[in-house]
Parts: sequence; structure tokens; C-alpha cells
Amino acid sequence: SDAASLWDQDETADEDRQGLLGGTSEEDQLSLRGVSCDASTPYDRVVLIAEWPFAVLRHASIPPATFTTERWNGDMRRLSGIACLGAASVIAFDAAGCDLRLMVSDAVCQSLVIVGCFIGVLVYCRTSDDTIPSQHIRDLLVGVAFCSTVAWLDLLASETVAVLETVGAAVGLSSAVLGVTALAWGNCIGDLVADTVVARAGNPQMAVASVFNSPVFSQAMALGVPVAVYTHSK
Repeated sequence: SDAASLWDQDETADEDRQGLLGGTSEEDQLSLRGVSCDASTPYDRVVLIAEWPFAVLRHASIPPATFTTERWNGDMRRLSGIACLGAASVIAFDAAGCDLRLMVSDAVCQSLVIVGCFIGVLVYCRTSDDTIPSQHIRDLLVGVAFCSTVAWLDLLASETVAVLETVGAAVGLSSAVLGVTALAWGNCIGDLVADTVVARAGNPQMAVASVFNSPVFSQAMALGVPVAVYTHSK
């Protein structure tokens, strides 16, 4: 009947529907947070639209670090290879000081991009759609993801400081006042959220340890390394 034929066509269309990166079967398709989402309410749709560009950049430049049989599939494999190249591009852009012309012409930045291409091809060729990657590939992806995350944080921190300096110059506040107010508060928000999540997850000792260790690490690294570099340059 006509109804039966329409039903068969709908099933065929669902079977031929491709995922984000070409997956055709349900197991081979990829669902990314902030990119593919069933927004049921108007608020969820607004959040999805606002988050979508940043989520795409995040997934395209930070390789996945969660490797389970349920999550690993053909699309995840292709995304891992693409994200390695995206991570290398972000690291090179950060190393060039957000100067795209310097990034294109600098030999170090070019080498970083080439290494990212090599790692992406290596990850794709040494993995399969059905089984999770080996321990060496997983360690490699986690390392690339860590370096890319650090580069993103450096880029965002630089832009945040530039915006605060502009606001301070317009209002008439010195950089020292901004450092002990806006920058200090903004630096603590991330620790507050992370420690709260850890405590609610049932790890209060880890949360308390992070409260004390985070400022120590910030003083030792965030202040010690720049001072050491500045002193060495003089």
C-alpha cells in the first residue's frame, strides 16, 4: 500500500542519514556536546546557537580524551585525526603571538602544523572504527589535547588582559588595581566551579587540597616562570 511504501522510504532515509563526519549507521554516528543537540525548549535553542561556534572550534582543535567502546566509532576516529591538525594550528597561532602573517612565514609554526598533520594521519591509520585505540595512541591524543588546551587558555587569557587594560584605561584604573580585583576574581571563578564539582562528586579531600595547592602552583609557575624569563633576558 501507499502507507507501507512511505514507511519503507522513511526507514531507508533514516538508514542513509549521515552523521557529522560521514557515519551512516547509528553506531558510526557522532554526537558532540554543543554541536549536535536536541533542543526542546526555546532557552535550549538560544544556548545552542550561542554555544555552537565555540563548541565547533573546541571539538575541531582538542582531540577527544574519553575512549570507551560506546563513544569510539568511525566519526570519532575521523574527528581525532582532524583535531590533531586543528590543535597544531592553534598552538602555532599562539606561538606566533596571534599574528597570522608570522604564523604562515615562521619556520617553527610551519613545523608545528606539519607535525600536527603527521600525527593526525598516524592516528587515523593506526586506529579502526570498531575498536578503541591502543594505549600509545590514547596517550598521544591526550598529550595533544593537553597542549592545545594550554594554548587556548593562553590565547583567552591574553585577550582577557587586553580587554581589561582597555577598560582600565577608559575608566582611569591602573593595571595594579585591575590585577588585585578583576583578574584575581576571574582567576578564582574557575577554581570555585572545579572544586565545587569535585566536592559534589564525592571527593571533598581532593577539593580541599585543590583549594590550597592551586594558589601555590599559580605563584610558583604563573609568577615564577615569567620573572625567571624576564630576569634571564636582562
